Amino acid sequence: GVADPDATTAAPSYGPAVSLDTLGDLETVTIAGLATSVNIGTNANLKTLTISADVAGSITVDNNGDLETATFTGAKATALDFDTNGEIATLTVDLAWRAGTAATAVLDGDLDVTDNASLETLTVSSDGIENLTVTGNDELTKVDFTGVDSIGATGTADVDIYDNDLTATKLTDSDDGTTDVADGKTGDLGSITTTSGMDTLKEYLTAVAADADSAANVYFDTVESFTNESDTESTDILYSSSTAQNAGTVLLLVAKVVGTASADGVKHKVAYGIKTAGLGGKFGIFADDATNRDKTHALFLDSSGDPTTSITLNALEGLAISEITSAANLTRATAYDYTLNAYTGYNPSGKITILAAADSSTADYSVNGLNAWYGNANKATASSADVLKLTINGQSVTTTVGATNWLGTGATVFNSTANSANDFAKIVANRLATAWDDAYGTGGTSATESLFDVTTTTDGEIGIVVKDAGSGRRGFDKSYSVSLIRKETNTATPIFGAYYGATTDSSDNNTITGGIVVTLESNKPGTILDVVKGASYTSSMGTNFAKLTSTLQVNADPQVATSTSLDIFENEARGDLALGAGGDAVLPEGDVDEVATAAVDFSRVAWLD
Repeated sequence: GVADPDATTAAPSYGPAVSLDTLGDLETVTIAGLATSVNIGTNANLKTLTISADVAGSITVDNNGDLETATFTGAKATALDFDTNGEIATLTVDLAWRAGTAATAVLDGDLDVTDNASLETLTVSSDGIENLTVTGNDELTKVDFTGVDSIGATGTADVDIYDNDLTATKLTDSDDGTTDVADGKTGDLGSITTTSGMDTLKEYLTAVAADADSAANVYFDTVESFTNESDTESTDILYSSSTAQNAGTVLLLVAKVVGTASADGVKHKVAYGIKTAGLGGKFGIFADDATNRDKTHALFLDSSGDPTTSITLNALEGLAISEITSAANLTRATAYDYTLNAYTGYNPSGKITILAAADSSTADYSVNGLNAWYGNANKATASSADVLKLTINGQSVTTTVGATNWLGTGATVFNSTANSANDFAKIVANRLATAWDDAYGTGGTSATESLFDVTTTTDGEIGIVVKDAGSGRRGFDKSYSVSLIRKETNTATPIFGAYYGATTDSSDNNTITGGIVVTLESNKPGTILDVVKGASYTSSMGTNFAKLTSTLQVNADPQVATSTSLDIFENEARGDLALGAGGDAVLPEGDVDEVATAAVDFSRVAWLD
């Protein structure tokens, strides 16, 4: 094969894909040069095959019933699959392995020699084999892997050698000395006598066994004599399975298979949300249920240091948090085996103000065109083909201003229905809000993917609010933005601007806090020792106060109410970690014991000489 003369560096040519399949009159094949891949299959009269080509992929030779000679000297390939070729008695594999064509490809030799009914001798010198399979060759009595010392670059070798006709004349399990070592473990002494050539695999199998990620099933098919440490002899032991640990086992490496992963118990955590409007009201927590809401069980202390059933919270969030998390209150909570904390960020919100006239000095986002199209300098404009985009917390919707070109103050031609200073802002806000509602708002097609709803005002403002204050502070400090993408064929550039937050200052450009969250966590994980389950509270703040919840159970089998990208459980105060873990409201869960099939590491490679 040859490379495509029109190939480029960006689109290189590795030669043709050669496939000679089901050609009944084919007797001799010679392939040289370059090839993307080679497939020689089911050619009933093929007797001689010679491949010296540089093959960018794999070479497959299978189901050629009369094949007697196969030569691979000088060839290169990522893999060689030589299967079910019924007449060949001797096979030599001396090609060079090469990396594939992918940018990240590495050199991982892959050799598969299986079910060749007449194969008696296999000689392999191609080093760097990552995957090796020699099975089902019923007449194979001799192998020679001299020169094969290393596994592939990836380092996850997988080796299978069994169900052939490889014989060990004698295996002797010797006395291990002063300390008896379990069979197949490091220090288990013994010797192997064989003319099968299995000993030529010693260096390679040592490399396989040294890599923690390897898997191996290597066996003699017959052991004529096996003597154990008690000098008891067994004879004519035959291969039985690729998982057995018996006299014929040379190397058995099986990774641990975990059916159920272990998990630590989960600490119960309750959370209380207090809106800004509720601050100034009374709040108390008790280390017992509602029947014992007295000073003895109260967690909070008054200014005199005495337990009190409630404290009057400061109207400012920071000061209210300081009152709740005073050193004395934290010490008292610790005495009950609780961790008490409080945070800003409850019931968050944001705002986008669309400008009727773009001003880059105050706008957080602006497109300042020449506006020659409309003849009114510095008035906000957008054509019906310009695309408007609203993004909240990484999720976006797009729309346009509709079928009409719109202009801010002074519009008389392109906006005949209304021309007040806020018309443009109202149109933009309403169109973007509708697009968001249809996609991510309550009742939208993807409502369960977002925490947020949007609202609009008569002044062209977009309000950003959480769908449910029950989400706690998950929506706090999240970014949002608007943008305009101009249609390239328009003859004039639009003018568009907006600022984020209640002010033009950048400090409130993300969602801002609308209250505080108070959390009470058990210091002991699990359900049995959970101390938070008995806690209770009192509040005078009415609807400005809420106990936050979560239904997530990560240790359950099956897991319960796990978050996904399509359903984030937007009404719960869960977290943003995997599955929704890590929130302010957490249910208690017990430990999970690991259920696994133990790893197997059984080696007699050291016995090979």
